[in-house]
Amino acid sequence: MFVVGQFGHTFDVSGVSIGSQIMSLITNLFLGLTTGVTVLLGQYLGSKSYRDLSKNIGGLLFYF
Repeated sequence: MFVVGQFGHTFDVSGVSIGSQIMSLITNLFLGLTTGVTVLLGQYLGSKSYRDLSKNIGGLLFYF
C-alpha cells in the first residue's frame, strides 16, 4: 500500500485497499475454521473416540 500510494493514483490505492480487506477476510475465515476443527480433533483424541475423530477428519477434508 505504501509503494502504491507513492507512485499510483487514488483509484490504485483504493484497489489495493479493497483487495487487502478481501484477503484478510478469507484468511481469517480459514483460520477460524481450522482452529475450531483443531479443538474438536483434540477433544475426540483425548476421549479416545476414534470413530468421531475419523468422521471429523473426513468432514474437514470434504469442506477444504
